[in-house]
Amino acid sequence: MNIFKRSLFVDYDNNQGNLKEGMHAASSGGTWQTIIYGFAGLKIEKWRNKKLIPNFLKELDLLKFSVVNNKKIYNIKKLIKRK
Repeated sequence: MNIFKRSLFVDYDNNQGNLKEGMHAASSGGTWQTIIYGFAGLKIEKWRNKKLIPNFLKELDLLKFSVVNNKKIYNIKKLIKRK
């Protein structure tokens, strides 16, 4: 989790001390993939079979995002209800 948080806030907190040289695009992409494919569990097989298999962390209660494919927008919202 610490590595994910460091990646998530690399530009916001400037935790590498080099933001003046530009944003960390690879870190942003990796963070997005971790959230969408990891925590949300989005699995895509040729866009015919789309499913979510969430792997939420205890700190997450909601994920909401959109994915675009062939000019079609898929709005995804997953709420985890905790006891």
